Amino acid sequence: MRSKMLWALVLSCVTACVGDLDDGTTAGPPGPYGGPPPTTTTPVTPTFQPSGVRRLGRLEYDNAVGDLLGTTGHPSAGFAGDARVAGYTTSADLRVDAVLGDQFRVAAESLATEALTSHHATVVPCTPSDAACPRTFVEAIATRAFRRPATPDEIDGLLRVFHAGADGGTFDEGANAVVRAVLQAASFLYVAQIGVGSGQRALDGYEVASALSFLLTAAPPDAALLAAARADALRTADQREAQARRILADDPRARAQMTRFVREWLGTDTLDDFARTASSGDFVALRPLMEEETQRFVEAVVFDGDGTFESLMSADFTFANGTLARFYGISGGDAGWARRDLSGTARRGILSQGAFLAAHARTDASSPVKRGATLLSRVFCRPIPLPTGQAAVRAMMEPPSGRTTRERFAQHSSDPTCSGCHSRIDPLGFGFEHFDQIGAYRDQENGVAVDGSGALVGTDVDGPFADTAEMVGRIAHSGQAQACLARNVYRFASGAIAPGPEASFLATWTAMPPARRTSLIEMFVELARSDVFAQRTETP
Repeated sequence: MRSKMLWALVLSCVTACVGDLDDGTTAGPPGPYGGPPPTTTTPVTPTFQPSGVRRLGRLEYDNAVGDLLGTTGHPSAGFAGDARVAGYTTSADLRVDAVLGDQFRVAAESLATEALTSHHATVVPCTPSDAACPRTFVEAIATRAFRRPATPDEIDGLLRVFHAGADGGTFDEGANAVVRAVLQAASFLYVAQIGVGSGQRALDGYEVASALSFLLTAAPPDAALLAAARADALRTADQREAQARRILADDPRARAQMTRFVREWLGTDTLDDFARTASSGDFVALRPLMEEETQRFVEAVVFDGDGTFESLMSADFTFANGTLARFYGISGGDAGWARRDLSGTARRGILSQGAFLAAHARTDASSPVKRGATLLSRVFCRPIPLPTGQAAVRAMMEPPSGRTTRERFAQHSSDPTCSGCHSRIDPLGFGFEHFDQIGAYRDQENGVAVDGSGALVGTDVDGPFADTAEMVGRIAHSGQAQACLARNVYRFASGAIAPGPEASFLATWTAMPPARRTSLIEMFVELARSDVFAQRTETP
């Protein structure tokens, strides 16, 4: 009976594949390779996302729990997966259904017991025998958990939970009940982006602090950011920029967050979900090495290098240990993890790393279609319509037998039902044909010389290329691709498909000085500075 009453208190407290793939952007004056510099857009009236809340994703939940309780590990590992928006796990569509609600309950019970057993001083900031300690404890943990000052009603409600839990028991039993309640409270599980005022609403200081911290670290705001919120020192663009630069420079989780963004942008974060068979190497053993390569490479480019889109695309180095270096055919393969020179190899930048090549392949063969389509959709932001009617039937059929993958897929360019899209997709994908389904380099396929040449079609850097290095070199200088990266930064931050606000941020990005415009760090900083980050509109 007592447990039922306690639970009641917890609840009371708290068409065919043809046509134009353009995205509506317009080009500026000529730049490298005869294409335009970073893409510009038609002037737009600034628009903002509607006020709302979004649920923490699994990584954010783990970080929030760890910061609050001092526990370690990944309590969300058994949770239902995060639904994605635009490929990103930061999603405004995340909700709590009955299954996930029960998973939150079970996790809260386990976490509360662990915290009060192993991290008591972190959770309880007062002496339990002190008569004032219950209120002190409740106010402290609620304020930290909710990432803002707890309201009097919230404190009183949680005190009732505490006393119900401690009735006939101990302080720690009451504290355990409070921790369980807090971990299941909406103010902990959801990030509020409501704002104040009517019509156009400005996020308050605590909402800005949470939005900024979860954007840059996937974790709750630290003490300095909360102090800035308390002092109303996050209102201006300069104030938000200062905090963003501090976090990016000082918090190691910012490095992990940038890597997370790049992986989700390029679709390599689910590498563990793929099975690949090849005689060129043991994919199961290579997979974690490829993931670490991406992490080390992104951190080196973004935080220790110039941080530009050009370097991400066409850098002439990577990071590998002995096993991965030998797989890539890079000299010095007996050493541990180190920066490796790619000069004299066919590899350049992040698109020729094993993680990207293996993620966008078939189980037992390379896939020009998957690789080309990924470049068009994720790097150039060119929507690719799904095939319908007869085109859909053709898409389900295996290409005719041929000696090489390129020969097998040649039907796409000759079949009028398919050529509308594949005339743009396949020439890009063929640029990766020197790499098999796990990213191993090959000169021959089935005894026939591999042809890795192709062409960029329908972009601002159109033209033929001889190999992967030349292809990514062109992409690195594409204004359209750079604008696409800016679009993806906004999509990652917002967790929503919101064409109006996205266009507003793109206009802000376009106005940035050229020296800052291609830097990934500067894109995130400029987003933090922008009105589209700090403003909302009243929900209809």
